[in-house]
Amino acid sequence: MFNRIFALCLCLTLCGQGLSLGCRWMDHKFSQQSKSALDELRTMGGNYTQNSSGVDFPTGLYEQASQASAEDRLNFMAQVLEEVVHLFEEDWDSMPWPETTVNNFLSVVNQQEEGVRSCIVNQGKKSKKLHMYFKRLSRHVLKDMGHSSEAWELMRKEIEAHLLRIDILAASV
Repeated sequence: MFNRIFALCLCLTLCGQGLSLGCRWMDHKFSQQSKSALDELRTMGGNYTQNSSGVDFPTGLYEQASQASAEDRLNFMAQVLEEVVHLFEEDWDSMPWPETTVNNFLSVVNQQEEGVRSCIVNQGKKSKKLHMYFKRLSRHVLKDMGHSSEAWELMRKEIEAHLLRIDILAASV
């Protein structure tokens, strides 16, 4: 009986330490990688020829996320990062930037997503509205503009706005 209780306590202690180690990542690594991702994104940049993509930024979703629990904020952040990666993996051939720069950017964003997910205890439901927003970006900007350099510049501008917003969310977790 004593052995079972001891084993259970040991297991809970080790599991708890594993969870806290994963969440320390948010305190120490998230901001470093966020800065790296923004630096890579800005390195890609050229001049924006338009002010807007024509797809409304999901400000309301970010406001809802900021009012949600820390766990839900982390789930939202992870989904944003996942959607960014999917968007950038859409059409490599038409991107106006060097492949190594895009690879570096995607590598950092993937690391961020994995790090955020390491802090999540319960995987929440994904936001359909957020997914639809990124789908509209893909369809109404990239596809309708023929995956042109101008379309990718608009994407870069939109993604920069998302990375800045998830930085704000990360500070409140």
